[in-house]
Amino acid sequence: MDELIWVLVLTGMAMLTMRWLLAWGASPISHDGVRRLFLQRLTAVSSGVVITAETKDHVTLTIQEQPCTVVLTQLARRCLEQPAQTHLFIRQAVSGLLHAVHAVEALPTDWDRRVLPLLLPSDAVLPPDLVARSFTTEVQVAYALDYEHAIRWLTWSDLAEIGLNEERLHEVALRNLERSCNVLVIDALPQDEEGSDRLLRFRTQDGLDAARLQLPSFYQRFSPRFGDVDLLVAVPSRDTLIMIGADDQQQMSVLSWHARGLYNRAAYPLYGGLFKVTEHGLERWHHAGSAVG
Repeated sequence: MDELIWVLVLTGMAMLTMRWLLAWGASPISHDGVRRLFLQRLTAVSSGVVITAETKDHVTLTIQEQPCTVVLTQLARRCLEQPAQTHLFIRQAVSGLLHAVHAVEALPTDWDRRVLPLLLPSDAVLPPDLVARSFTTEVQVAYALDYEHAIRWLTWSDLAEIGLNEERLHEVALRNLERSCNVLVIDALPQDEEGSDRLLRFRTQDGLDAARLQLPSFYQRFSPRFGDVDLLVAVPSRDTLIMIGADDQQQMSVLSWHARGLYNRAAYPLYGGLFKVTEHGLERWHHAGSAVG
């Protein structure tokens, strides 16, 4: 009888907790609720906030003309795991973002450990002062400082203030990108009869999965896993990178079709085709089998 009473009490408490969370728009099953609370808090405590785009886990905005992208994946995960702490986590995230944007110094003293090279479509409309360079005909590189819940895009004004040129910026960004591979998460299909991989997919979900295609060591890292062959790589969104061996005739068409579908559905689409990675560099790959640089 005592056990039944405890079960009823705990069930009642759980229902009250759920009702409270739902009333505040922070349901344990709702990423949208976390995003809404975050934006409500941000606009309540800061002026000059202009939201330009938002999806379930990302918000692109400017705060007093400073462009940034807020990545809410980690925040939402913490809120889902500890729903009673949702408002505390929201306040901490907003405070961290505002500290990054309104720091007394233009750049943090440890900026060189934070700067990363992010891939964007070549036809993306960028703020006029944003530092960017071409990567391929279809994709360009922009640079951002990585914070726990947001990224701050780097501008030419930032570089001028600290006396840094673009080549040095790119060098540091690639170094940090290489270091990020220490936490790389990869899914793989079962290997073939010869022990080689058939398909690898980056699943780190840190906003850098597609960006890792820039790694100078990319071919040397992954070609041996496919039997030392060229690679076909899909980067339909910034959080997606899928690769197969370029000699896998059976999967070429499937990967091409799958990449196009992911690109069409992506919140932040990057490129709907495939790239061929060789020991000499990167090429655009055509479904017909020919590649052009």
